Amino acid sequence: MQEGGFNSHKLKKNNKGEQVTLIITRVTCVLIKMFGKKPKESIGLDIGNHYVKICELTQKQGKYYLSAFGIEHLDNDSQEAKVTAIKKLARESGITSNKVNISVCGPLVIVRYILLPSMTRQQLESAIKFEAEKYIPFNIEEVTLNAPILEEKREDGKIRVLIVAAKKSFIEDYVKLVESCGLEPQLIDVDSFALINSFLLNNPDKQDQGIIALLHIGANFTNINILKDGVSHFMRDITIGGRDLTKIIAEKLNMDYASAENVKCNPQTRQEEIFSIITPALNNLLGEISLSFSYYEDQLERGIDKVFLSGGTSKLKDLDKFLSSNLGMDIVSWDPVLKLQVNPALNQERLKSCLPMLSVGMGLALSSPEKT
Repeated sequence: MQEGGFNSHKLKKNNKGEQVTLIITRVTCVLIKMFGKKPKESIGLDIGNHYVKICELTQKQGKYYLSAFGIEHLDNDSQEAKVTAIKKLARESGITSNKVNISVCGPLVIVRYILLPSMTRQQLESAIKFEAEKYIPFNIEEVTLNAPILEEKREDGKIRVLIVAAKKSFIEDYVKLVESCGLEPQLIDVDSFALINSFLLNNPDKQDQGIIALLHIGANFTNINILKDGVSHFMRDITIGGRDLTKIIAEKLNMDYASAENVKCNPQTRQEEIFSIITPALNNLLGEISLSFSYYEDQLERGIDKVFLSGGTSKLKDLDKFLSSNLGMDIVSWDPVLKLQVNPALNQERLKSCLPMLSVGMGLALSSPEKT
């Protein structure tokens, strides 16, 4: 993978007059970096639609140290609820800085992998705006855009380029949300690439073991990442998540949302009944996952070797067995703190129960401005 990138434009300055610029780090992703004093800590703030998560990492003698973390439930996905939750996390989690890394996902973030004739980086900078217009369903002047080269020496003489774009207004509103909580965004990543950061650090032995898929199932979105030898080759956000399962339970059992969420997470003696209710929604999700896998396999004429599962919804009892049986491949969970030293003063039981939900936050904390 070719590191580095170029700036297609600059966004407006933040409220401290620091320039916000598009950059690329060691994992290909769109990032917005706030150029200021580098913090000693690196904090990842993952703002989901069901929970807000925060992780603080420091480096000691070449190893990463989890010094603080927190997770806060959202009663709804309103801006007010998110601000309240973020402020509470910042106050109670034990983080030692107000400088944070954040990420985005969803329909206003576009990721495309394309092949272009071989050209220099300077030539690509001149051509990419024209090329990107073919793939981005927005006015090109309204987006933050970057395009790192993933492969330069292909047998067919072409280069493989990753186009990443996000609506500028979406990015700016997100920055304002975080700043309104008294925090300073250091960079903006994409959820799926933060996830890769975390996975590769904690599973270095998997980097050169063929083709793997990272399946991250959150409240509103399911993210699919396909890696070949540790490099991203396919990414897709599916608009199906845990919230869809809860809504079906609420409808079928005539419950309010909170009660349905509770019985979904803690079915106890109703496990078989609950799983039967959510199976139609799971089949819809399964269909989208299978479609993505098939598309990738058609492109490379090679199947996926293994699937690694994360996200809050991955905690759903028997979900891994359902996916494994229907996809016909191994589905395993992974630990986002496996290779980290952990502050012994932290609530270890709480940390263990939250691990599937912390993978993006951990990856964001790893995306330190010091690495750029």
